[in-house]
Amino acid sequence: MDLSMDQDMGQLLANGINPYDFNDNVALREQFRTDERAYTPFTASEQQMWNYHAGSQLPLVELMMGWAESLSAGPYSYRLIFAWFDSLLCVYVLLTLLYLWQPTSKNLKISRYVSSPILLYALGISVMAPIFLRSGTLVGSFKGSMTLFTLAAIFFSYSKDRFKQIYLSAFFLGFATSFMAISVLAVPLILWNIYQPQRSLIANVPILISYAAIALVSCLFWFLPFYDTLLPMIQNRVQAGVTVPIHGSMWRFLFTLTPEYWKTIQIIFSAAFVFINIIGFIRKRLSIEAITASAFIFFLHVVTTDGSMDRINISLMLSILLWGIFHRSVYNTLTLLYIFGGALIVALSLGVGLLEKSLKTELIEYSFFDSIFNTTFFLIYTFLITRLSFSQQAIS
Repeated sequence: MDLSMDQDMGQLLANGINPYDFNDNVALREQFRTDERAYTPFTASEQQMWNYHAGSQLPLVELMMGWAESLSAGPYSYRLIFAWFDSLLCVYVLLTLLYLWQPTSKNLKISRYVSSPILLYALGISVMAPIFLRSGTLVGSFKGSMTLFTLAAIFFSYSKDRFKQIYLSAFFLGFATSFMAISVLAVPLILWNIYQPQRSLIANVPILISYAAIALVSCLFWFLPFYDTLLPMIQNRVQAGVTVPIHGSMWRFLFTLTPEYWKTIQIIFSAAFVFINIIGFIRKRLSIEAITASAFIFFLHVVTTDGSMDRINISLMLSILLWGIFHRSVYNTLTLLYIFGGALIVALSLGVGLLEKSLKTELIEYSFFDSIFNTTFFLIYTFLITRLSFSQQAIS
């Protein structure tokens, strides 16, 4: 279904139609909705529904789909582009593990430099991660690209080379923000890394201004073709926001049990989660990397109620990678949970899918397993940061 909606976006861009202006070429929009190409009953039911899903992403996503459509009219060009950026993401995962998890001399040959544990972690978090393989490869998705750009911005912010730290990091941050706005959650960590070498606000002012300017240009450049129609799209997206938990939301199971009180429980958990992180940071038990990881978890796990697994996987991957910079026992626990817990829910969803196919009936939506996994991940994550936040030993 998502791949069909991606193709709807691509067809609009390839034919010079503004995806955010629902009155732009109404006849062709009607044709795209009803023809066999990329047909899905969910969006084909009515034109307003089709228009919304074909024009509800930020500019860089829409432009990526137009690029895919210009290469080949069909799903394969989309899958190839997704796979290309996902492959680059796997490379950046390995680079993060090498340079930030295992700092050592960069003069060693790669065969000596890349230890077996590092390779296993890199494979488990990216290349062979069951969740990433299903919700991103088998079910094609552009969310891996967003993870790539955000991770690249974070990765270069740690560089001792000021050019890479300022210009490359800023470029990728702006690029990621024009793709999905959630990347702004990494800004405090990036600014902290830029501030560290000189530890002087006055000395860093020109650098920070340069960084902000590059990031803004890298972001806003992609908004220019749609500057007059983008605001109505954002308003439509906010107004059409889902009010009950669906897909892989961690609140889905709770909503089923107690539809009257789930929202109250969500607010209580949200306040407690924020409080724990603030206490941990004030007491110097949680680093800026840990707080950034928690910010992604908070937004995509706790606040968002309609997140599918490919979107939630952004916070899963980034949180594990960020904790790897800071605390061994936490990233060990989260990585094992991500790999083996992910393998379990993928096996269950595929097994149920095959059973449904043989019985020719629907038993359970596979994203329900995603919801259980995300709930488990959040609870274990919260337990780990609570234990750290109230521990006696401060971070070095």
